[in-house]
Amino acid sequence: MSPPDSIGSPPTTELRGVTAPYPLDSVDDLSPLLKQGRAIEPLVIAIAFLALLPPLSLASPDIEGSAWMLRAVSVVNSESLSDWLIPGESENLPTRFLPPGVTWIQALVLECVGVQYYWHLPILSYLAGACGIWWSWRLVRLLADSRMALLTVVMLSVHGQLFRIAGSASPWAISWALTIATLLLLSLHLKKSNSYWSWRLLAAGGTLSAGVLCGGLSPLALVIPVGLACWMLHVASPATPEQKASLTPTMSWRGVVGTSFVVLVAALASGWWTGLIIIQGGWAALESWLTGQWIHADATAELLNLDDFMASSARLRADRTWLVWSAPLVGWQILGTLVLITWKEHRWPESMTQFVRPWLIMTIAIGLAGWGFVELQGQEQQLSLTMWQTTLLFTTTLLAVIGLESILRRETRGRALALLAIMTAMCCVWGIYQNRHIRFSFATASLFLLFFAVASGLTWWRTIQLNHEAQRRRVIKAVVGSLLAIQFVWGYLMLERPQADVRCLRNFTEVLQSAPRAESVCIISSQGIAPPQIELAVRAAQPRAHVAIHSEACEFPEGAPQATHLVVEWSRRDRKGGFSGPAGHVIEPIGEPLRFRGRRLMIWQVRPQAGISQARRE
Repeated sequence: MSPPDSIGSPPTTELRGVTAPYPLDSVDDLSPLLKQGRAIEPLVIAIAFLALLPPLSLASPDIEGSAWMLRAVSVVNSESLSDWLIPGESENLPTRFLPPGVTWIQALVLECVGVQYYWHLPILSYLAGACGIWWSWRLVRLLADSRMALLTVVMLSVHGQLFRIAGSASPWAISWALTIATLLLLSLHLKKSNSYWSWRLLAAGGTLSAGVLCGGLSPLALVIPVGLACWMLHVASPATPEQKASLTPTMSWRGVVGTSFVVLVAALASGWWTGLIIIQGGWAALESWLTGQWIHADATAELLNLDDFMASSARLRADRTWLVWSAPLVGWQILGTLVLITWKEHRWPESMTQFVRPWLIMTIAIGLAGWGFVELQGQEQQLSLTMWQTTLLFTTTLLAVIGLESILRRETRGRALALLAIMTAMCCVWGIYQNRHIRFSFATASLFLLFFAVASGLTWWRTIQLNHEAQRRRVIKAVVGSLLAIQFVWGYLMLERPQADVRCLRNFTEVLQSAPRAESVCIISSQGIAPPQIELAVRAAQPRAHVAIHSEACEFPEGAPQATHLVVEWSRRDRKGGFSGPAGHVIEPIGEPLRFRGRRLMIWQVRPQAGISQARRE
């Protein structure tokens, strides 16, 4: 069955400037061996699970991940059923109206292993990210071929955005993996089932429901365009009289019905919770669920605007962070965009023309629209950009793979390849400048510049001067290999290594756990707000204590003369003597002062005096 002429018809302008079809045989194709089948799947699984180990080993409680872990810890510490229905409601957390799925999973894990092991919650994101890479391999291999699937795995396994979400306790890695699983199950249903229903379709409904409960609207932004692409194919290529007389439905109509069923199941599975938060929080709750934003509050805005707590791990604005991490892919993505515009049906698999091309266009447009909408909400909501950036993770990577595949198919001129290498070099230089807070050495930056300059100059000269096919192939392979190597190095250089902060938080948690059980814990901060990392450690180490945050003086509960209290001070100056305990209590420090994000972190114990306690007992 040939693809319909009305979808992706070949344009008159081609990338290579020729009108004759380019033969895709082993002489012209640069790497035909990579198109083999299942032989390399064990290698893919090994890459998926090993590549994400560095971000997991370097994972530290960032502001976003800590906010989600704090939500799970509050559920475990609470004895109310309402906290399980709407996690964080009793503590009035800014994340309380975000999707609850991941919080429920994390709370169940902490119930089994103990709240004090909250440091290990990013393992869930690591496993989800690795499974998402593996399922991406199977999905692209099903829709295209093994080589494009392997390139997708390679680019995803060193992508900075995936490193960011796989090393954090935020829900985006789990939501992304469930979305990829849904797309894979839908594709398998369309390919292997001749009826409207199959067990794969029911499984896709379950994975999408879980994805919506974990990530909100982001899974729907990737799944709904599948049904739209199938509907476009059904309109452009209606069923023939023979097909109408047959009892077997067409693939396009099965895609429309199957996607509608999966989305309906997801809407029913998550609709009850959405209705519950609307009743509880009104429009603000619905807006938080739809956009992935935290509930707006003065304290939340002040916290997110602190210079020490920018949204990204590299201390960049969240919108620039994604562009910096994607800098090595810019050249491939530009070329992939040109390939989508000048699409040649006879050079690509039929499924790419029928489904992948319109699906890519729609999903990228939806992701960019969601990103732009969040940008218009204000800088205090920059953390919510992670949801839409994760939505674009797979689609933009697949776009880069299409651009690289066109080079391997020899559809791109040598001059164009040299220009793309130079453009990629410029984006990497811009990324180094933007990421200057990370300690890049001058030698590393010079190596990037020299590497790209030599590679692009060599390509420019050799592909123009040489007329021998074998030499051209060597040059193009060298440049493609160098660009992939740069992306590999780039991904690991972007990883933050906050050893000082990690040691500080671990020591802080150990001191809190070794302290006597306190009735209340008062956190003092100059702005009257505390980073989620500090509040998380306090609630995990003192689960039964009443926690309050103040800017100046602490307020201790009355009526408990024998109670012990803790004061956590996080400020730029020593506040000893700036607060006083209840009558008959003494104030003494616990441990040595620590430094967290440039500020002093100290713990004080407010305990009853021994003499007074003994007299009262007598």
